[in-house]
Amino acid sequence: MPTRSLGALAALALLLTVACVRKTPVADVREPDLLEKICIKEQKRFEESPTGKMYVYRNNFMDEYYRDPWEPKVLFERIQESRGICREALLYLMVQTHPYWVRKRWPMFEKKLSEDDHGLMVMYFQVQRTRNTDELILRVLNRSKSPKVREKAAVAVTSIDQNRFADDLAGILRREKDPGVLGELVMSLSLKKAPELIESVLPLFEIDDEDLHLKTVLTLAQSDFEGKQALFERDLNHPSKKIRETARGVIESLRDKGSLEMTMSAALLDQQKVDEKVENLNETFIAAIKKGNIGKAVNYLHRGADPNARDEQGRTALLLAVHYGDAPFMADLISRGADVNGADYEGNSVLMTAVLAKRPDRIELLLEYGADPHKTNYLGTSPLSLARSLKQKEIVALLSGEPQAAAQQ
Repeated sequence: MPTRSLGALAALALLLTVACVRKTPVADVREPDLLEKICIKEQKRFEESPTGKMYVYRNNFMDEYYRDPWEPKVLFERIQESRGICREALLYLMVQTHPYWVRKRWPMFEKKLSEDDHGLMVMYFQVQRTRNTDELILRVLNRSKSPKVREKAAVAVTSIDQNRFADDLAGILRREKDPGVLGELVMSLSLKKAPELIESVLPLFEIDDEDLHLKTVLTLAQSDFEGKQALFERDLNHPSKKIRETARGVIESLRDKGSLEMTMSAALLDQQKVDEKVENLNETFIAAIKKGNIGKAVNYLHRGADPNARDEQGRTALLLAVHYGDAPFMADLISRGADVNGADYEGNSVLMTAVLAKRPDRIELLLEYGADPHKTNYLGTSPLSLARSLKQKEIVALLSGEPQAAAQQ
């Protein structure tokens, strides 16, 4: 055989070998990238704290992401691969950095992501507050097949320019059939800012659903609609006792405009206003504790402040009380539901804070109510191991259940 032919055959064999090698699957030995490492680190830390989740999204994921941002298609693929806190954070990044891309491809998100994902994204649309996210909220309200997701979108309507999108909202009010979605939507409307929506709200009065009827009453009560008094007076003869009582309260409140908000809060139906009030009360409550004004803090607590309220670092009221409060206040917090094993965003528990503060009296109180001396922070340190490292013999004895040994020493 000629030498040239042999050379050609050898070259062909080499090419086939290379092609086969290229097609051979290679084990994935890729090292986790920076975002994946953050996901792993923060997964446990923020599982049970929505506020904490938002904090880490903004301060960890966003900072790292902007150093080397992904294309939206790549980010979408990573969302599908991820779970837990990492998935939620990547959804947040998608809404924050690519709202236009999300709006254009929303059907793909509906098809490939779960209802829970859609609900989270709607919440993030509300935080983002751009024209793209406003349109996305309306699109979800119009097209989502899940009433649960539509309800979340209806709540998010509070953040959009209702006057600008009045026609869209009117169309949704006419087409929506689910009373739960309609109830959340009507409660999100500001009829003073978008009075043209009153005409679309009035038919909701005729729907046979008590909760929706009540929410419609309370929304109209805040409007400038001249015929609202007659509607409310008609409700005084309604078969539902709850509707009759609400109508009576609203009519009385309209005579004294200052008491209308109180009536609505008492009815527990204007959830948006109630949430805002509670949030402001909680902030004032935490501020009072930090200032050491425990008398005021007790007053706020008894007026409805959350005993598990947190500051911007995730420190609970009980944790702050270790530093700024006293034993009776701590006992009052615990009796009203404060988590004795609550922790800040670093995982440092109330008991660990008491160890750092060298307060055996606080430690005894917390142990009496069931605080866990072995609960670790995100560095793996427990109150007991911390006390041992700090050579606090009395506190070690308390935490290990040996108070007599401490007394002897």
